[in-house]
Amino acid sequence: WRHATAEDIKEMGDKLEIIPTVCIYTKKRDGRYKCRLVALGNRQKLSLQGEIYSPTVSHAANRYLLVEAAARGWKVRQFDISNAFVRAALGDEIVLCRLPKHNSWSKNKEKGDVVRLLKSLYGLKISPRRWYDEYSGRLKKLGWVVSEHEPGLFKKFAKDKQGKEQELWLAVYVDDNIISGEDDDLVAAEMNAILAEFPGKEILAEYDKEGNEIRDLLGAKLTFNAKKRVMKITCEDAIDKLLEKFHMKDCRAVVSPCLPNSHADLDSPSNSTFPIRSLVGGMLYISCVARPDIAFAVQRVATQVASPTDQTVKDAKRILAYLKGTKSQGLEY
Repeated sequence: WRHATAEDIKEMGDKLEIIPTVCIYTKKRDGRYKCRLVALGNRQKLSLQGEIYSPTVSHAANRYLLVEAAARGWKVRQFDISNAFVRAALGDEIVLCRLPKHNSWSKNKEKGDVVRLLKSLYGLKISPRRWYDEYSGRLKKLGWVVSEHEPGLFKKFAKDKQGKEQELWLAVYVDDNIISGEDDDLVAAEMNAILAEFPGKEILAEYDKEGNEIRDLLGAKLTFNAKKRVMKITCEDAIDKLLEKFHMKDCRAVVSPCLPNSHADLDSPSNSTFPIRSLVGGMLYISCVARPDIAFAVQRVATQVASPTDQTVKDAKRILAYLKGTKSQGLEY
């Protein structure tokens, strides 16, 4: 029996991989301190069975919902799901290594070096897909219908207190949600129905002097007014972070994002030390969310990040200098 036992243990050991964990500490925009236990999914070596792609609502679909809401004078509410990934069943056999200082995760206070996951966890490759399947499946049971072209956009028809059928829209980006409809009481009721299924909280809007709602929209600033039927998306905070990160807070602003033929300097020496990918990636996000006026200039610089030159860096910094002087500009409807 010893030989058979050794063979079985060896075979199980070859099939299972133990994934390490870390704690990620962050400070939220509202000043709260947060700790999140994360599995190092990048250490996973075994190929997972099944689909791991997780759909999210696109920036275009998000804007579509908000533009339609502003045009119709609809109400908008925002909420998120707490610890979304751990709400979904895992299905796969995944073993984690416990943190040395947190060896009492289980209810029975059992000690051990490893634990088997029953629910998804942040960091695993399969977790986003498991959460989307769980969340979208529950939304469908509540009467929401997913868009054929936008997997993160849902629509529902529900009756208000007067018995009138109303149309509602819901945009889902992982655990961040925007819900909109004509009747605010109905919007609140549908939001609370979702929060009854998954623990979470509503994110209340702030208001400026003109009575506009000010919201954080996936890192962008949303200014919304249902009565005036206007909305605007800007990326002031994202621009400020890039300016600070690349030490350009005191740079001189320019009036255009690029100059004609500036990329044609073939004699410019190479520059492999400047973090050009980080700068271009940040500006790509800004161009996609609220600043299409820099799209051409950013795209042109992005084609050179594999072999950047001094001229490439200069062109990228010029775009950021242009953004500094136009931070308040954005998409307005």
